[in-house]
Amino acid sequence: MKKPAAFSPVFVMNTYYTGIGIARSLHGYGVDVYGLSSEADAPGIRSRFFKGIYHVPNGRDDPKALCEKLIELRRRHDDAPIIFPTRDFDVKFLHDHRTELSSLYRIPQNSAVERLLDKFVLFKIAKSHAIPVPATVVCNSVEEITAALSILRFPLVVKPRVATQWRQKGTWEAVGARKAFLVNSAQELRTQYQQISSVSPEVMIQEYVEGSDCDMLFHK
Repeated sequence: MKKPAAFSPVFVMNTYYTGIGIARSLHGYGVDVYGLSSEADAPGIRSRFFKGIYHVPNGRDDPKALCEKLIELRRRHDDAPIIFPTRDFDVKFLHDHRTELSSLYRIPQNSAVERLLDKFVLFKIAKSHAIPVPATVVCNSVEEITAALSILRFPLVVKPRVATQWRQKGTWEAVGARKAFLVNSAQELRTQYQQISSVSPEVMIQEYVEGSDCDMLFHK
């Protein structure tokens, strides 16, 4: 397919499966897609769907260096590239560095970013609009968890309020490389909390809704 002159180049943050999917979809329309990767062995590094790969600092570990690299990369393109984030960290990075990057890149609007990333804020928004949601609390100590158990029913899902809380360097390993986990008793909840509270004292606890496999993606 011939590439229309109106298409801007696209930068995809990270070349894992989501990034490859974005590149494959846009490649079919003749869009020039460039992958941004901090890992030399990421799955999409050799993908034919990327016109090029730019090796950049990891936005999780060194966001300032990534911002500086993006400012440098902008000079290689005549038209302002569109940036596609693929992780919560990428969304937060673009939100935090909007002042430096918004005049150089086409970046998604940020008015709802913080509300979308904060699961407890989303819960409160749903409640305010009478949307059915499981009972949910945020706790910062064993004492708060004990108090919350009077209004919650097991089984419960324990997760970070914001996904990036558990994705920080060192924290991910401490929480057992889990996005969330299921507990079936008060004792199990307290034990699990004591294991992770030293690195992440704030947790969100939510009643688990029974369902088929397609309803249980929170812990896949």
